[in-house]
Amino acid sequence: MRRSPNLISPVDDPAGIVADPLVESRLFHLSSRLSVSDDGGETFRPNGGGADLRHRVLWIHPEDPRLMYGGTDRGLYLSRDGGEHWSRMGGLPVGRFTHASVDMEVPFNVYGGLERSGSWMGPAYGWEEGGARNRDWMEIGSDDGYGMLADPNDPGHGYMVLGDGDLIRFDLQTGERKRIRPWAPAFTGLRLNRDVPISLDPHDAAAIYYGSQFVHKSTNRGETWQIISGDLTVNDPAERREAPGSGADTDDLTIDAGNVDGPEAEGGATITSIAPSSLDRDVIWVGTDEGDVLVTRSAGGEWQSVRNRIDRVPDSSWVAHIEPSAVRPGSALVAFDAHRTGSRESLIFSTDDYGDDWERVGRESNLEGIVHTVVQDAIVEELLFAGTDQGLYVSLNRGEDWFKWTHGLPLVPVRDLVVHPRDHDLVIATHGRGAYVLDDIRPLRELAGDLRIAEVELFLFPPPPALIRSTQVADRDGGLGVDVASQRQERPAGVPLTYWLGSRNEDGDTRDDDQDRVGDVGDGQPRVTIELLDFDGQVLRTFQGPGTPGMNRVVWDLREDPPTPSGLLGQFSNAITGTDDDWVRSIEVLPGLFTVRISREGAESLRPLEVHEDPRVDVEMVDRINKYQAVKSGLDLDARLRALRAAITSVYDELERVNDVLRERGLAGDMALLQAGQALGDELRQVSDFENVMKYRPGVLGLTSSYDKPTEGQRLDLIRMEEELDGLTLRIGDFLILDINLFARRVGDAGLDTSFFVGPIG
Repeated sequence: MRRSPNLISPVDDPAGIVADPLVESRLFHLSSRLSVSDDGGETFRPNGGGADLRHRVLWIHPEDPRLMYGGTDRGLYLSRDGGEHWSRMGGLPVGRFTHASVDMEVPFNVYGGLERSGSWMGPAYGWEEGGARNRDWMEIGSDDGYGMLADPNDPGHGYMVLGDGDLIRFDLQTGERKRIRPWAPAFTGLRLNRDVPISLDPHDAAAIYYGSQFVHKSTNRGETWQIISGDLTVNDPAERREAPGSGADTDDLTIDAGNVDGPEAEGGATITSIAPSSLDRDVIWVGTDEGDVLVTRSAGGEWQSVRNRIDRVPDSSWVAHIEPSAVRPGSALVAFDAHRTGSRESLIFSTDDYGDDWERVGRESNLEGIVHTVVQDAIVEELLFAGTDQGLYVSLNRGEDWFKWTHGLPLVPVRDLVVHPRDHDLVIATHGRGAYVLDDIRPLRELAGDLRIAEVELFLFPPPPALIRSTQVADRDGGLGVDVASQRQERPAGVPLTYWLGSRNEDGDTRDDDQDRVGDVGDGQPRVTIELLDFDGQVLRTFQGPGTPGMNRVVWDLREDPPTPSGLLGQFSNAITGTDDDWVRSIEVLPGLFTVRISREGAESLRPLEVHEDPRVDVEMVDRINKYQAVKSGLDLDARLRALRAAITSVYDELERVNDVLRERGLAGDMALLQAGQALGDELRQVSDFENVMKYRPGVLGLTSSYDKPTEGQRLDLIRMEEELDGLTLRIGDFLILDINLFARRVGDAGLDTSFFVGPIG
């Protein structure tokens, strides 16, 4: 195929050629723009409106070529007219994150650059039912998204790197977007990796680092810069390799960012990672696309290359990530990417002496795939997380052994990992499936700190502090799909309870075929009892969890057990969990101290638990207690009401059954008994008129929609509902004792079963 002068997309960024399954001469060229040829590739013309840039894949229906699906950098598109017009298929989580960062808001926000899709910010979890909505996410930058850093001390402020290496400081409150990229020295061009590394100084909130072939540092949020290194790259034109990007693309991998007086920058020879130590303000680690690792112990005064001390790293590798230890001075982890050599090895190396000596991490383990990032826990150094092109891996012994994390995470490349310093959640930035949040890694941290936990029969990990969330009802969009919910599993309301179970197998195996499962009870018979106790030791809630050997997690929704009516109505308590409406069935606990107790076959484990109020809700505790007592009374009344309705329904059903038997049997005297039964049914309908009770029910159950003390109207609704329910219960009870039981004796005399009739109620 010769290059056509009418070719819309340059051939230097080809994604492929796709042939029409029915028309031999028709070809589609996938590139920055979709183009089509009707003459076997001699000429091309633009094809399709409405589809985004960078077509990556195209599927054409084998029998109807008018139907097409196209995959682009921004998602999936559908065409029904052979590619002339395209519409985007919304709601698919296909974001290609390159980096992630977090702030200290409640809930904390996740910031991230998305390849070809801008720079974004959104909450880790939402305040609405069903999770975060589209409107909860904000696009901060519309260019290619790469590095993003949230200011840890100033919510809504931060930095982002755009596709041309521009560094932008943003203020979400004012909308400010200020360009602060450093200038090059006189007569020198800056060589920038396509994924320019930036880093915050852990010792100075106003300091930021930026990498070219130099290390640039600003101590005033980018207003002015100084270069604290020489050219840290080899920059040998004879040996220069094309610089790496953040993805599989090979175009625009380096950028000429020189000033107008400087010479044109050559490709390659760039810094790919800058990692200042959180333990020593003078220690900074740097990695390059030439595979070099450098360290300064004098804040940039002198730099030392330690690459030659690392064995078994293929030539043409580049440094993907450097992770200085937050626990041990002089210690660091370095991940290399060697895929340009054809190698897909997992290359992680560690040092404990500022790079003088290195060891390969996890060489003989089951760590798989090119490593893009590695994170060491800031509290327990044995706990490591690695993001590879095969997913997320976890080590509990400082990299000696690894296991793949598959709970809720698909097989997708992981590009960045961030542990939230306050919430201890792990943010997982993937290249193709958006971002994930692994709630509360502290159980893994405790297990890594003491592997003997895996040998015990039953161990309850300390639960995190719980937050009572005042969850809003999600806005309705009228069915128009204007504001769909994010495609994700929302964090359950409540607190995760994580526990370890030893195996009960005779062979002593501590795991079974379901060893990696962390989740709900499922369909199997639960074997673990979980109880929540108040400050006085009273059991508030009891439920069961999975008995699977290994690590398990359940969620307590911060509610007590539903109330159970006393007396004969208690036998109908199972009926009160029905789905006749959406009202709350059990009361939410007050903020305070609780105890979690988990037990199985004589073994038990206890932990304290703190429950905090919603930080957005400012209500005095005395008013909360008044509301709690009112809600508790209202739910007790509602449980009585629903049990009474269930009892009446049971009597109706059994009367109908007796009447059916009498009709079919047709013995002498059955007709009179049948008529008596039908009359009783009509009378029971009149006696069991719930209308006066039900009219107060919405007001009483509406008590659950706020936290402050009840209004006068709500208190009156509560009193009147109780009065009406007491009166109705008395009338129905009298009817059952006198009329129904008398009928039951007649039915028994007629030789029919009477055990189904309800006794005295009240």
